Amino acid sequence: ASGGSAYRAPRIMIEEAPELTAHLAEELHERGLPFTFPSAIDQMRQGWGETVCHILNELINQELVDRNFHFHLPTWHCPQSEELEEIEEDEDLECRSEGSQANC
Repeated sequence: ASGGSAYRAPRIMIEEAPELTAHLAEELHERGLPFTFPSAIDQMRQGWGETVCHILNELINQELVDRNFHFHLPTWHCPQSEELEEIEEDEDLECRSEGSQANC
């Protein structure tokens, strides 16, 4: 046995779901995410659906903004002309080794 204690999920009674969902909707509204329409409440109560995915996406975006996180454009390696010639030769050999009559 490890030294840490195992995580135990809280037990939630089905009767508590409406109250918990209303509290969640209130918290989301305070964060600027007003998901209070009936279908959103139903999906939150069930724990799945498009609304739940949208909520998770928005919460992640808010956290990234709060952390001043920015995605950067990828930097691509541009092969030199000599490397391009080698790549073209390798591709040509691969086409011939497959026995294909296709133009490569």
